[in-house]
Amino acid sequence: MSHTSDIRRSVAAGRFYPGVPEVLRSLVAGFLAQVPESERPGEGRFALALMAPHAGYVFSGAIAGQTIGRVRLAPVVLLVAPNHTGRGAAFSVWDGGAWETPLGLMPVDRSLAEAVCALPGFSPDREAHVADHAIEVLLPFLQVHSPSSAIVPVCIGAGSPRDLRTAGEALGALIAEKRAAGSAVTMLVSSDMNHFLPHQVSVRRDALALERIKGLDPDGLYRVVRENAITMCGMLPMTMVMHAAKTLGATQGRVIAYATSGETGKAYGAGMESVVGYAGIVIE
Repeated sequence: MSHTSDIRRSVAAGRFYPGVPEVLRSLVAGFLAQVPESERPGEGRFALALMAPHAGYVFSGAIAGQTIGRVRLAPVVLLVAPNHTGRGAAFSVWDGGAWETPLGLMPVDRSLAEAVCALPGFSPDREAHVADHAIEVLLPFLQVHSPSSAIVPVCIGAGSPRDLRTAGEALGALIAEKRAAGSAVTMLVSSDMNHFLPHQVSVRRDALALERIKGLDPDGLYRVVRENAITMCGMLPMTMVMHAAKTLGATQGRVIAYATSGETGKAYGAGMESVVGYAGIVIE
């Protein structure tokens, strides 16, 4: 793996979220503050895994904030996202330097990144990351909620159920080793749910996928998404992370929040005839 200090420059600021630091920080803090005081994390265990959406903040920011704001993130957050551009390796690990947002630079944990690259299927690669928004959109939430955390960005562009199981179980074993050595890691999947169908149709399709996630059934999630043409962009990352979480002893997923863009975007003229679904999940 290269040890350059190349910075991954922002490609989503001013498009998916505000580019002005003060405006961005205030907006993200407001989303995180939607979590009731009694449900905010204390000094307990670090979160094992969660999923949050990556659309424009006016549509999905509240769902992301309500989810991330409920957990205590580990000192290292392994961010796993879909590949929207089709570029780069199938299981791509960022091998450059820090990631930029208007709130500053988010450091990359090189030790864990190199260890992930040594696992079956994973490759050091930048092409999958340089123009994709899915990881960057969640970084301001980490910078406000857990400013001392570092990240390891991973982009999944392809993979069979067997590939995802093999990679996930290897990743889970690696995280278990890190935990045993006193280094906690939280896995954060970046994913939206079904795309561009009427609200009621999307809600029904998303419910099928969410049932598999709640039951921590990664093979079932893969199958139900394929069989029902559910356009959940982060299905591959979520399937892999669910395998990893099961390896680490997780037993269930909990839906924190769900809505479609037709509901969250009403004030911005969004209709109900063509929506995108957003879900916040915590795996316990």
